[in-house]
Amino acid sequence: LYKKPKSWKRAMPKLSSSGKPFMVKNQDDRMHQNEILRAFTRKATELGLLEIFPWAGPVIVQVYNYFARPAAWWPGKEKDGRPDCDNLAKQVLDALQPRGAGGWGAYHDDAQVIDQTSSKRYDGRGDIISVQLLLFEKIPKPIKQRGRKRGDHTENSGGFGPY
Repeated sequence: LYKKPKSWKRAMPKLSSSGKPFMVKNQDDRMHQNEILRAFTRKATELGLLEIFPWAGPVIVQVYNYFARPAAWWPGKEKDGRPDCDNLAKQVLDALQPRGAGGWGAYHDDAQVIDQTSSKRYDGRGDIISVQLLLFEKIPKPIKQRGRKRGDHTENSGGFGPY
């Protein structure tokens, strides 16, 4: 995605009309995340892979954030300082979750991410966000077993049905 990497901002507390507090995500962050999700959907459609998403198993995510080189850049100078690398990754992880019923995303919840690599660098091509997704393993959905009593342990009591 040829878009300047943007760091995740904290949700701000607001009060509802009844006076109860709730958290509101920054509008800029929502727009940025929607652009990332649209780019993911577009690329998955081009590759004919959209029907395999969202994944149900553990996911490995690699996020590479490239920033345009400043005028004072020299070989060996790396991007340090703001924005933080972990906040850049949070923005992408949140963006790749499906939005509501029927939404397309890479996985159901970012809690499925078991390994994450995030980096930020200067690049001569300008501002780019690059994401690689790897499905760790495909796992079958658990099968609900009927008629079993608590404490009834057999060799195949994992709850995933016969192999």
